[in-house]
Amino acid sequence: HGIKASRLIQTALDELSASVRLTSEWYEYQQNRMVITRRSEPAKAFILVLARIGYQRTLNQELDAVVRIALGCGCKPESGEGYWETINGNITPVYRKQAQAKITGSKAKKVAMDMEWNQHGVRRMAAPVNRPDGSLLGIVALAQSFSPAADDILPVCEKTLERVVLKLEQLVWCVPDRYESAAVD
Repeated sequence: HGIKASRLIQTALDELSASVRLTSEWYEYQQNRMVITRRSEPAKAFILVLARIGYQRTLNQELDAVVRIALGCGCKPESGEGYWETINGNITPVYRKQAQAKITGSKAKKVAMDMEWNQHGVRRMAAPVNRPDGSLLGIVALAQSFSPAADDILPVCEKTLERVVLKLEQLVWCVPDRYESAAVD
């Protein structure tokens, strides 16, 4: 989409990161994957999130918050592979019925939250940003590095993420034909 839209999304990510002091990410659906096209980190924070702009998250392997939201919004994975999660540091298979229940739950709640840490010591909270026609524009995610007090901030993060999504959707509704892609200009 246009430069204005990209700036609005980046500004929202910057404000989100500053507010909750976590890395924020903007994912777009491209070729059966979710790709980070925008990202923000809070100033003066210790950051251990490895995923950068251009990172491609497949939709048929790790069933994290971003993937659950994407699949719940109708994004299609490549065929093959099988879903898995990291539980207590170990890769654990997620069977089809379990996967579908997790995807359906995330879709109903409109926010997905990882309670376990991935192999890099990171977990995510994600929510969809939809166009006025209900189709997915992108996904906003918060990436949290492990810390002893990490669970304490989850309620604040969830409420803040919901407010940012609502704000972005209202902006989209103001100029819908300007929002095609948030790729870096």
